[in-house]
Amino acid sequence: MTTPLVPSGHGPDLASRRFRLFRRQLNQLWEGYELTRATLPGVSTQLHQGAIAAVRFRYFAQPGNGKPLSATDAAGAIDRYLVRTSPSHTLIQGIGYLELLFSDLATLVLRDYPGRLQSNSPSDDNRDRKLMSIILESVDRPEILDRIVEEKVRGITYGSPRDFFLKDSAGLRFSDHFSVKHQDDLGLYEELSARRNVWVHNDGRVDRKYLREVANSPFGLGHTASIPDNYLGDAMRLLRNLGTCVAFLTVQNNYAVAPRGELAAGFKAIHP
Repeated sequence: MTTPLVPSGHGPDLASRRFRLFRRQLNQLWEGYELTRATLPGVSTQLHQGAIAAVRFRYFAQPGNGKPLSATDAAGAIDRYLVRTSPSHTLIQGIGYLELLFSDLATLVLRDYPGRLQSNSPSDDNRDRKLMSIILESVDRPEILDRIVEEKVRGITYGSPRDFFLKDSAGLRFSDHFSVKHQDDLGLYEELSARRNVWVHNDGRVDRKYLREVANSPFGLGHTASIPDNYLGDAMRLLRNLGTCVAFLTVQNNYAVAPRGELAAGFKAIHP
C-alpha cells in the first residue's frame, strides 16, 4: 500500500463521518417528499372547502405581492407538484447525494495515497498539457496534488454508472464485491441514472439514449418516464445500500481497519 501523503490516521473517521452525512441527507430528502405527499392533498381539500384563505401566488418573473389563486388552480398546481416535481426532484437529488459521496471518498483516499494517481494509459496530448498547466500554475507540491486529485475525481461519475463499481474507476479497491454480490443492484442503478437523466435533460420524456442504456424498457420513445411512489422508495433504499457498501469497503480495504458504528451496522444489515 502506498504511504499516505499526510499519515494523519484520520482517514477511517473522515470516511465514516462522510457516510453519516450521506445517510442524513437521504433521510431528510425522503422526509420532505413524504411530508408533502401526506399534507398537500389536505391543503387542496381545505382550499375547496374555504377552510383556509386563498393562496397568493407570486410570479418570479413579475416582482410584487402576486395575486390570489383560485382553489381550482391551486389544486392543479398541487397535483402537478406531487406527480412531477416532487418525485423527480427527490430522484435527482438522491442520486446527486450518492455521487457526491463517491467524489468525497475518492478525494480522501487519493489525497492519502497519491501514488494511485499514476496512469498506465497511453500518453494523451490534452492530458499532458493540462498536467503541465497545473504544475506551472501551482505554488507547491501539495497544491499540485490537490489539483490533480480534483481533475481525477471530476470524471469518476462520467460514462457508464457500472464503471465506478466494476472497473473501480476511483481506485477505492472494491475487489470483486460488486461484481459478485450486486450485479442486479447495478442494473437497477443504471436504470435509475438513465431515468434521472431524462428528467434533467428532456423533461422526463424518454429519448433514444435512455432506450439504448435500458434493456427491456417499460417506456416507449417520447413517453414520460414516470416516478411512482413505490419505485422512488425502492430507489432510495438502493442508493442507501450502494452508498453504505462503498463507504464500508473504502474504510476496510484502504485503511486496513474494521469499520464501526453506524457504517458497520448498515453493512451488516445488507450482508448479514
